Amino acid sequence: MSVMGNSLFGENPEAFSITIPIRTSEQGTSSVILDRGVFIKGKKYGFTLELLDNRPILYVNNLLHKTESRTASFIIESTKKIRRKEWEIISIYFEPTKNRVALYINGIEDSEFVSDSEDTIGFGFPPNDGAALVLGKSFYGHIDGFHIHRGEPLFMYPKYESVTYSNDTKRANFEGSTITSPIYETKYSNSRLTQIKLNSQKPEDTEIE
Repeated sequence: MSVMGNSLFGENPEAFSITIPIRTSEQGTSSVILDRGVFIKGKKYGFTLELLDNRPILYVNNLLHKTESRTASFIIESTKKIRRKEWEIISIYFEPTKNRVALYINGIEDSEFVSDSEDTIGFGFPPNDGAALVLGKSFYGHIDGFHIHRGEPLFMYPKYESVTYSNDTKRANFEGSTITSPIYETKYSNSRLTQIKLNSQKPEDTEIE
């Protein structure tokens, strides 16, 4: 997709985020999720988000400006592996005024790179950079809800685990919380439900049944 003329991909961009919800297939453990790069005088400028053995890795190429017209590259590697056949949300947060880039997994900051050295003078893309933003360059799986916006990743991104039910304990539970009332089933019952109170956190665009 073309982002030419977009100020977020300019020489002096303001802070912005890129968010990509993905669901990898069995073949998607190593792939290129997002890529934007242009070659100028033999040097690549831009960034690439890859999966390597299910671990997100962000390569940022020559976007860090140094003194004496030099540029620098860096790599941010996630501390976590994402699960196959599960929806996971990856966000990249660019904070140019602090020469900082952070990687978020399911709405939580996972790893970052910050340059505070004296010879660092800024962060930005090359002038007149018409390179396209390529989504799912070599990716096996599903991508949904991809978007770019100003500022930090939004709080609506945290991932909610699916609920599991155990026939042995008769309990429904999900990661981080447990429903404490066991569920019993009888052939005959003189009881009937008179009231129920439900406390829940509902992710955006979902319904509780």
